[in-house]
Amino acid sequence: MTRTYDRRDLIEVYLGSLEQGYGDYYSGATSYNAALKVYYVDLRDALERRFNSRLGVDGDTALRMLFHSTVASLLAIRTPWSGFVDAGLLNKRLEDAGENGERVNAASGRIAELTAQTREAHLEMLDALVVSFTGVRADLTVSEDDLRAEGVECTPPDTSGYDLFEDY
Repeated sequence: MTRTYDRRDLIEVYLGSLEQGYGDYYSGATSYNAALKVYYVDLRDALERRFNSRLGVDGDTALRMLFHSTVASLLAIRTPWSGFVDAGLLNKRLEDAGENGERVNAASGRIAELTAQTREAHLEMLDALVVSFTGVRADLTVSEDDLRAEGVECTPPDTSGYDLFEDY
């Protein structure tokens, strides 16, 4: 069965195309990240054509401002663990810290849950704004086959073809 893309996918692809911490980018993988950016931008452009709306460019000026502000807010969401590629040493230290380590882990768990809820609320807000931008096309779905027929690559680049640690 072929995959279909909807409004939520349009939003996710838009966010990934910004190359600002959303999507499957790797710190230190310049070549892979460049290929991933091309994938996101090409897919975003194709979906925007189908939805007849360039996100953040078309639509009511006031709502566009709120859209950009919501995107910036979403991209700023993080936890104390954000950015750690390997937290093995930290986890060992927390384990060794006993009760205080347990408190840190419990608080971290709550932060992670709230962060996930916050991200989802931002995506819900973006979805509502995108409905206003796309109008009658808001409920459109686009098949992967249709996008491929336009020459759009619907599969992100395979990490195995890249050195993910080239910048280290």
